[in-house]
Amino acid sequence: MARRPSPTLTEAEYRLMNILWDLGSGTVADVHARVDGHPIAYTTVLSTLTILERKNYVKHTVRGKANVYRPRVERDAARRTVVENVLSTFFDGSAHALMLNLLDSERLSPEEERRLRDLLEAIEEKHRLVTVLNACIETPEPVHVQIGVKGISEGGDNLALISAPYSRNDLVQGSLGVLGPTRMHYERAITAVAYVAQLFSEALGKI
Repeated sequence: MARRPSPTLTEAEYRLMNILWDLGSGTVADVHARVDGHPIAYTTVLSTLTILERKNYVKHTVRGKANVYRPRVERDAARRTVVENVLSTFFDGSAHALMLNLLDSERLSPEEERRLRDLLEAIEEKHRLVTVLNACIETPEPVHVQIGVKGISEGGDNLALISAPYSRNDLVQGSLGVLGPTRMHYERAITAVAYVAQLFSEALGKI
């Protein structure tokens, strides 16, 4: 019985996709010529590109007697698909569990590990973050900066929240923000949050 094809990229497929992403487009000969490391037969490159086309990762056009392949999926999108597949297959869809597994495999100092675990727990507690953002709506400042977000978790002391309200017809509808480490680039984050809140308000005003 034939093996069921993987819905995501195998290691061999990802290797060829990387070449196509770098080239933009190319024939089988073009891709084969760029293969580094372990050599791959020309026929293997051809069959792998055929599989990638069936999986909708690439498409081809005909140029003379050769097929020219080009990616249908961007590199970052393909990476997200791989990560999502790993999450659903091995970690029940929990990014928190995946990150903790990665932490266990890295050489971190006890203090670094504690801070990272606290940060993961803070991000996982989404309902607490929503409560904090809702409280920011009541502040008079157009952009609110909170260093040390104790309302999320014990690790909140190592976090900073930059938030801004968005409105519709001059009525505040909610708040959006950026949560990150206390050593973030504040000027850049404040500008970005204020700009996005303004764009969101303008978009709501057109509804």
